[in-house]
Amino acid sequence: MNEKKKRTCRCNGEALSREEKNAYGCPTGSPEEQARWRSQTTLGKLPAEIRFKTKFIKRENGCWEWIAARFTNGYGKFGLKRENLIPAHRFSYLFYIGEICKEKPFICHKCDNPLCVNPDHLFAGSPKDNSQDMARKGRHWHQVAPPITHCKRGHEYTPQNTIIHRTGARRCRTCKNLQRSLARKNR
Repeated sequence: MNEKKKRTCRCNGEALSREEKNAYGCPTGSPEEQARWRSQTTLGKLPAEIRFKTKFIKRENGCWEWIAARFTNGYGKFGLKRENLIPAHRFSYLFYIGEICKEKPFICHKCDNPLCVNPDHLFAGSPKDNSQDMARKGRHWHQVAPPITHCKRGHEYTPQNTIIHRTGARRCRTCKNLQRSLARKNR
């Protein structure tokens, strides 16, 4: 009894119509495998809107996570033509929301996930809006970590308890003394 295995489709529900799935085939496997397969087949001849819908998966947190090619900065990349690559989240904004105005040229993420292309998680903003959003969420490069006031064992860094190394690094005097006394006992 040689029964053929049934192939089940695990595509995004709205990614391709039934006719398109039948015409171009639909692989089984993980969404990542499906995206790779689609990018290597005849989907390149399909309109950009259909190709775009095959390159992300919908996560439980609401993000539509990009699973295709990425720029080195971590954002997804999508090609309208071979030489015309744009960030995937910008294409999503253009496709689902509309034109990007000159006053607000940045497309920012509400969810802070650079791979997210969900139009509900995107908003247009100016460079100032983008910087304020980063600062409000604690991701701006000017923001520094709070100063370290205690060593890893909990001793406070006070002028009496702090040794400054010639490189500028601080060291806890109490910890150094404990380490020295343990070394003497182990001789």
